[in-house]
Amino acid sequence: MSLPGIEIGDLNEPARILIENTQALDSSGDSAPEVPNAGPSTIFVGEAITSLAQAMSELMIASARAADAVQACDENYATAEDSNTAAVVDAGTPGGPR
Repeated sequence: MSLPGIEIGDLNEPARILIENTQALDSSGDSAPEVPNAGPSTIFVGEAITSLAQAMSELMIASARAADAVQACDENYATAEDSNTAAVVDAGTPGGPR
Protein backbone atom coordinates (compact mmCIF):
# COMPACT_ATOMS: atom_id res chain seq x y z
CA MET A 1 0.00 0.00 0.00
CA SER A 2 3.04 2.32 -0.13
CA LEU A 3 2.86 5.38 -2.28
CA PRO A 4 4.72 5.03 -5.58
CA GLY A 5 8.41 5.69 -5.01
CA ILE A 6 8.19 5.55 -1.20
CA GLU A 7 9.27 2.48 0.69
CA ILE A 8 9.29 1.82 4.42
CA GLY A 9 13.08 1.58 4.53
CA ASP A 10 13.62 4.91 2.74
CA LEU A 11 14.07 6.71 6.06
CA ASN A 12 16.90 4.41 7.15
CA GLU A 13 19.51 6.18 5.03
CA PRO A 14 18.86 9.72 6.36
CA ALA A 15 18.87 8.34 9.91
CA ARG A 16 22.18 6.54 9.26
CA ILE A 17 23.75 9.73 7.88
CA LEU A 18 22.57 11.75 10.89
CA ILE A 19 23.93 9.16 13.33
CA GLU A 20 27.30 8.95 11.56
CA ASN A 21 27.62 12.73 11.50
CA THR A 22 26.73 12.92 15.19
CA GLN A 23 29.36 10.34 16.06
CA ALA A 24 32.01 12.08 13.93
CA LEU A 25 31.21 15.44 15.48
CA ASP A 26 31.27 13.96 18.97
CA SER A 27 34.65 12.33 18.42
CA SER A 28 36.12 15.59 17.12
CA GLY A 29 35.84 16.94 20.66
CA ASP A 30 38.63 14.58 21.68
CA SER A 31 41.08 16.53 19.54
CA ALA A 32 39.97 20.05 20.42
CA PRO A 33 42.85 22.52 20.47
CA GLU A 34 44.10 24.05 23.65
CA VAL A 35 43.79 27.80 24.10
CA PRO A 36 46.79 29.34 22.35
CA ASN A 37 48.95 32.02 23.91
CA ALA A 38 47.63 35.05 22.06
CA GLY A 39 48.94 37.67 24.44
CA PRO A 40 46.31 40.14 25.58
CA SER A 41 43.76 38.48 23.24
CA THR A 42 44.14 35.04 24.83
CA ILE A 43 40.92 35.35 26.81
CA PHE A 44 38.97 36.31 23.67
CA VAL A 45 40.45 33.43 21.68
CA GLY A 46 39.62 31.08 24.55
CA GLU A 47 36.05 32.36 24.68
CA ALA A 48 35.74 31.89 20.91
CA ILE A 49 36.97 28.30 21.16
CA THR A 50 34.55 27.67 24.03
CA SER A 51 31.68 29.13 22.00
CA LEU A 52 32.56 26.93 19.01
CA ALA A 53 32.72 23.85 21.23
CA GLN A 54 29.31 24.70 22.69
CA ALA A 55 27.84 25.19 19.22
CA MET A 56 29.29 21.84 18.10
CA SER A 57 27.77 20.18 21.16
CA GLU A 58 24.35 21.66 20.41
CA LEU A 59 24.67 20.61 16.77
CA MET A 60 25.54 17.08 17.84
CA ILE A 61 22.51 16.94 20.14
CA ALA A 62 20.21 18.31 17.42
CA SER A 63 21.57 15.80 14.91
CA ALA A 64 21.02 12.91 17.32
CA ARG A 65 17.47 14.09 17.99
CA ALA A 66 16.82 14.36 14.26
CA ALA A 67 18.10 10.80 13.76
CA ASP A 68 15.79 9.59 16.54
CA ALA A 69 12.85 11.43 14.96
CA VAL A 70 13.57 9.94 11.53
CA GLN A 71 13.77 6.44 12.99
CA ALA A 72 10.53 6.99 14.92
CA CYS A 73 8.82 8.16 11.72
CA ASP A 74 10.11 5.07 9.95
CA GLU A 75 8.68 2.85 12.68
CA ASN A 76 5.36 4.74 12.68
CA TYR A 77 5.17 4.49 8.90
CA ALA A 78 5.80 0.74 9.03
CA THR A 79 3.14 0.29 11.73
CA ALA A 80 0.58 2.29 9.74
CA GLU A 81 1.48 0.38 6.58
CA ASP A 82 0.97 -2.97 8.32
CA SER A 83 -2.31 -1.81 9.87
CA ASN A 84 -3.64 -0.52 6.55
CA THR A 85 -2.62 -3.70 4.76
CA ALA A 86 -4.41 -5.81 7.38
CA ALA A 87 -7.53 -3.64 7.10
CA VAL A 88 -7.60 -4.03 3.31
CA VAL A 89 -7.14 -7.80 3.57
CA ASP A 90 -9.90 -8.03 6.19
CA ALA A 91 -12.23 -5.92 4.03
CA GLY A 92 -11.81 -8.35 1.17
CA THR A 93 -12.74 -11.46 3.14
CA PRO A 94 -16.31 -12.74 3.26
CA GLY A 95 -18.03 -11.33 6.32
CA GLY A 96 -15.20 -8.81 6.81
CA PRO A 97 -15.78 -5.12 7.49
CA ARG A 98 -17.18 -3.02 4.69
